[in-house]
Amino acid sequence: MPPPKNQITKPKVHIYLLSKLAFADVTDWRKIMRDLRQGRRGMYWSYKPLREGAYRMAAEENPDVRAIYSDVASLAEKAGGDRCRIANVAALKTFEKKFLDGITSVRSNFMQGAEQPVEFGEVELVGGPHFSILDADGIERYVYLHPSNWKGEEVNAFCELLTVVVEKRRQASARDVWFLDLRLGQKVPWNSSKKLVRRKCEQAAEFLVAFQAANLPEEEA
Repeated sequence: MPPPKNQITKPKVHIYLLSKLAFADVTDWRKIMRDLRQGRRGMYWSYKPLREGAYRMAAEENPDVRAIYSDVASLAEKAGGDRCRIANVAALKTFEKKFLDGITSVRSNFMQGAEQPVEFGEVELVGGPHFSILDADGIERYVYLHPSNWKGEEVNAFCELLTVVVEKRRQASARDVWFLDLRLGQKVPWNSSKKLVRRKCEQAAEFLVAFQAANLPEEEA
């Protein structure tokens, strides 16, 4: 539904971008935004095989694990070569070994179709969990598969933004967020919303709107 007349449409910002900016020095913002614009599409496609393979492994009643690994390896090779294949397969192995047994069933796949953005201060957030599952206690959890190496404060900002998304889209809470670090084989503990982290994200959103509105040439930034 289009916004009412005279209502200003808020800019849409991906939670990935905002998590990178939340704790960054303002002087680094231009570089961060430029690097993300150049690299995000490649990053999305480079780990797409992993995400789809993990979803299949969790969702299928009797998954053909060997076939899933083969498909992930083949797709990753095409997306980014040998290093991409190795990284995807290694991350999928961690998912299978560390997390698969804690999943009773899959509820929803958020990787297909566009999810509605959610309001967050001066912006609308896009992005969110990859899929939801029922855990061993029958509780719905919202899974984000994380295969990359981020700073701790970036992880904190991302988990808080995931919390915002599940609160507003799913009426869920921070404890329902499963941020699965596939490098370390750990689920990041996120049992409650962090007020300070959320405020840093809100401030980053406010500054981003002002920053983009200024529309400064690259050499003046």
